[in-house]
Amino acid sequence: MPPSTTAHSRTAARLRLTALIAAAAVTFAGCTAPSSVPTTETPNTVSVTQVLSGETGPCRTINAALTAGALTRQVSDTSIDFTVTIDLTEPLCDPVDAAAAIYAMPGRGVAWPQSLATIQRFSLQEPGTTIVRFTKGCPPAQFDVITGPAPATINPLTAPPLLFPGDIATALQYWGNTARCGTGATTTTVPSTTTVPESTTTVPETTTTTTAPETTTTVPETTTTTTAPETTTTTVPESTTTVPGPTTTTVVTTTTVPSGPRISLKNSTAPVESDCPATGGPYWHFVLAPNNGSSSFTSITLNLAGTIVSFGSEQIIRNGTQSDNVFVAVPAGNQLSDLQVDGSFATYSGSTPRGFMLSHLCPSAA
Repeated sequence: MPPSTTAHSRTAARLRLTALIAAAAVTFAGCTAPSSVPTTETPNTVSVTQVLSGETGPCRTINAALTAGALTRQVSDTSIDFTVTIDLTEPLCDPVDAAAAIYAMPGRGVAWPQSLATIQRFSLQEPGTTIVRFTKGCPPAQFDVITGPAPATINPLTAPPLLFPGDIATALQYWGNTARCGTGATTTTVPSTTTVPESTTTVPETTTTTTAPETTTTVPETTTTTTAPETTTTTVPESTTTVPGPTTTTVVTTTTVPSGPRISLKNSTAPVESDCPATGGPYWHFVLAPNNGSSSFTSITLNLAGTIVSFGSEQIIRNGTQSDNVFVAVPAGNQLSDLQVDGSFATYSGSTPRGFMLSHLCPSAA
């Protein structure tokens, strides 16, 4: 029989306590978080993107789904973000209330106690893919994907159970990054004294006398005689002009579609996030689920307001070293909202991905 939720919670707490204390000991000897929080710090953020697959079939309990492999996860940890991609291939009999939580840590090698900073709730029941992305900022924090209530303050024994019981790889203690903490506002006052000597300038008086000579002008009388010409009336025949109606021109854009296996885009809307290229934009951010490096984009073809545009490998911007987690720049003349699902797809190499999804949007960089 599958383990009970209570047993999962206790197991998760014990495993997390052992692993997290070990992580804290290692980190204390290495990286430390800033002791103060500048006003210009970059915060840790979290977003949840869900795309349903439409698959149907008999339902399972969450424990049965975990045992049968119908509920799985993939984890990606980079210098920019920590991502947990959740795949549910069969319906759950009852909805599971889950949450992506960020708990603030004391820092400087101290992990506990933790206080709830941000939470993003979501539900699992219908088959599909859920991408939970934690974007790493300045302050130290713990990233968790949990079930049940999220207490305001926790320690290793009171931490909420993980969505995947005992799977501590789905949680991360992030010790902060001082490079994302800014420098704060600094005001420097430089005293300046300038002595301007008095200056006396004597301007001599100048007298100018101008005598205008008298001028006498004699204007002769002028007589003007105007003879009005005769008026001639001309009859202009009626003229009929036919104005043609408006002409509609259809511009057909022909794009060479890359070869290779294809996967259709599942969604065309997503939240705006800060995990974006530092310059340029706007950009769409796409992923091939489960985002574990088993497949790679070779091209992306998008329907942009009715025009089909293909982007080759040289136009696809990798997110770090990931080839299944990429950015595509919005072409000139288009905007982020032009993206449409119909006719949009990607070609790929490697394993067959579960989904091709728009993960988030990147407006133009400031």
